[in-house]
Amino acid sequence: MKKDFLFLKKSRWLLFMLFALLGVSPAWADTLTEGFEDVFAVDADGNAVTGWNYGYGLSNGWKVIGGGQIANSSGNTNYGLWTTAANESSKSLEASYSANNSSSVVITTKLSGTFTFWARKTSANSSTKGYLTLYKATEEDGTYTVTSEQISTTITSLTTTWTEYTADLGDDGVYVAINLIRAAIDDISCEKYVEGAIKKPKSLAVADGITYNSATLTWTAGGDETDWQVAYDTTADFDADATTKYDVNTTPSYLLTGLEGNTTYYACVRAKVGDEFGAWTNKVSFTTPVQFPAPTAFALTGFTATTATFGWTAGSTETAWEISYSENSAFEAADGTKVSVTTNPFTLDGLTAE
Repeated sequence: MKKDFLFLKKSRWLLFMLFALLGVSPAWADTLTEGFEDVFAVDADGNAVTGWNYGYGLSNGWKVIGGGQIANSSGNTNYGLWTTAANESSKSLEASYSANNSSSVVITTKLSGTFTFWARKTSANSSTKGYLTLYKATEEDGTYTVTSEQISTTITSLTTTWTEYTADLGDDGVYVAINLIRAAIDDISCEKYVEGAIKKPKSLAVADGITYNSATLTWTAGGDETDWQVAYDTTADFDADATTKYDVNTTPSYLLTGLEGNTTYYACVRAKVGDEFGAWTNKVSFTTPVQFPAPTAFALTGFTATTATFGWTAGSTETAWEISYSENSAFEAADGTKVSVTTNPFTLDGLTAE
């Protein structure tokens, strides 16, 4: 009887199967998040102002200088808490009109790291532009001064669609002066600056060369730290404080081992100084490849009355495979005749002619 051959994946009914054999194989800074939902204008003494009354700052500790004031509603004001448009919730900080806005700025508390925010222009008129610029400000004895140093280039491409932007504040702490002209800003997030705080590691990444059971994390020290802790899990929102942590010394990298193939992992790192820990970084993710990648491009390249020669493309770097074959077209791989091979192509012999 002539034997027919078919190459398919392991999980399917096969007449002929090929398998790859890879071998048994001090305090830290909090994060500021400001969406302006519970924020209101305050007077010079920090007392709430109501309605359309103008204040000299916001209840979150931010100030306005340069001749401007903040109103609890939007309108013909230097700055207002815009209740008709927001990125996600119900309010944003906006400057609808251009009068005095070029010299007025809202100054945040002291921040560091990456300043993330959403912005849009306030006018629906396509010919009316909106502008947003971030400057560095200084503080001395309660007096704030806006410098000419820009944190970011003026954004002139604002549209009526909320768009996310980022700016790098560095690690030394800075007061951010927000200058809006016919523009709105919302959902700001950044690390609060704390003098002497343990700095968060930077540039956490997964190095090239991920295998089915290992991956290397790399990062840059946020300051002079030489000790860190790594945490990882298969759940994106895992609690790093509550999971197993791995100590790292001297070199800012860590080899994760014992991983499962074809699995997505999430990892983060924090600095350690003495018995104190800094804040965890944002998580990075990576997916391990399958442990036994299926060979591809299987083909019958020649045959005789008693032999059949097959070739294929290795799924990865494997150099050993297993062939399973049978005369029964409905056989399962585990029940077939199996041959271990280390050559590609391979000639199967001892077959019976039809």
